[in-house]
This record gives sequence, structure tokens and C-alpha cells, in this order.
Amino acid sequence: MGLFKTVKDGFRGKPDFSSIHNYIYQIDEHLLTLSYPHNINNGVNYHNQVKTNDIQWLDKIYRHETALKLGYIQYCFQTKIIVPIRPLNSPGHVFVYLNLKKASIDVECISSLTSYLEKNYFEYYHDPVVCNKTHRGRHTDIMNEAHDFAIRCWGENPESQEDIREKQEFLLGRFLRAFPPIKCEEVKIRTNTFAKYKEGNLDLTHKCSRFYNLPLKGDYYISIEFHYEIEQSMASRKFVEWVRTADEHFERSILETVELSRVVDSIVDIPADKIESRDS
Repeated sequence: MGLFKTVKDGFRGKPDFSSIHNYIYQIDEHLLTLSYPHNINNGVNYHNQVKTNDIQWLDKIYRHETALKLGYIQYCFQTKIIVPIRPLNSPGHVFVYLNLKKASIDVECISSLTSYLEKNYFEYYHDPVVCNKTHRGRHTDIMNEAHDFAIRCWGENPESQEDIREKQEFLLGRFLRAFPPIKCEEVKIRTNTFAKYKEGNLDLTHKCSRFYNLPLKGDYYISIEFHYEIEQSMASRKFVEWVRTADEHFERSILETVELSRVVDSIVDIPADKIESRDS
């Protein structure tokens, strides 16, 4: 049965939902619970209990976001047939990162969170003023270099159709690699509505991430990132297709377990029988 399943899947190590591990995090007066398939290869819990007023948020700024790492898990995959003499038998892996993030505005409404995510991403990476010490203006910097290179190679206004096509394809490829604007969509999964967006490109960089963001309170929100990396030489067509469509099965199955509840009292470590539904 195991061999038949491996042949059918086209790779080994698919997350197995027949048994799950439950995780619980307390953030101020809120409880966050979610579950992962049991066959985890690596994982770390950094914070199970968080008091937002005790966090030095200025120390948690990374690129365009302010985030506190709560934990992560990793699933590593293997090829259908393992060759001992081959240095690599893995078509890729996936990390699931759980973060508590802080916005610069109130994002308790999902529409406000969606607008904030798009605007904040664009204003940071597409800033016309490039900062060499950070990633601010990174898109601007990459595209400026790309345009300079394209002019040197094909000229300002190429004459032949082939040169025009090559120049356009080059610039498009650089654009897609250079933090293009994100577009959020609101995705309802059970009782939660997430602001979802994608970053990266499997075809060009062999990496991609899907982010699911859930309002918590005020300017705080929960972010769940599914980050995929594939080894092009080892990745079968079935594995790549599994990654492309993982938001329809693997990601959704995990997100269906996400629950936010409110602790009746704001005191930490109160008994479990004093927890009420967030919607009550």
C-alpha cells in the first residue's frame, strides 16, 4: 500500500493528516490553536505565551514588516526512488512559519488588513529612493539595473522584432523576480477570513510563498506563511503540480484547524473551562 501510494504521488514524504499535532498559543487575551500533520521533519516553538506590551517591537523589524516569530515546522520530501550514491534525493521542502505581526494602523477589519498589506509592500519595495542598507527600494534598484543592461544589449528602441521580443522578455523576467506588487484576496475558511497573497515564482526562482493573514486585535494580526523550495533537477512533474495546487488541499487542511478564541479574563494561565468563543 505504501509503495502504491508513493508511485501514485510521485514523491515521498507527503504531509499525513491521519494523525495531527495540536499547537496552542496565548497572545494577551486571545488563544490561537492550529494543527499540523504528524510527520514533521523539523519544528520549533519560540513563544507559546505572548504579552504584546512586553515586546520590544522596534527590535522585530525585518524588511517591510514588524514581526514576532511564534514558531515554524518543516516537511522534507524525497524522490520516488532513492539512489544511495546520489548526493541529493529530495525534490524540495516546505516551511510553515507562524508569526505575530504589528501594522502601523488598525487592521482589525479584514478589508483594512488587505489594503494595508498591499500598500505597505508596494511602498517599501517600490520606493523610488533606494536604501543600500536595507531592502527598501529593492524593486526600483533591480529594475534600474535591468533597464540599463537592456539598453546596452538591445538599444533604446530595437529595430528587429526578435530584439524587441528578447528585450521585453528580459525585462519581464527581471520584473517578476524583483518583488512585483502583491494582490491580496479575501479567503473564507470555516469561520475565519484570511487576507491571502503570494510571493515568488516557481518557474523563475524555484521558490514561492503563500501568506494567510488573520486580524487579531487593533494593529496586530496573525500571519501563516507556507514557503516552498524545489530542486529543479529532482522535482517530478507530480511534485511541482502538488506545490502549485497546495493551497487547495495541504494549506487549506491546516487552515481549517485554525481557531481564535478569547479568554474570559485577561490573566495568563486561567483554567481551560473559562474560555469562550471569540464570536460569542
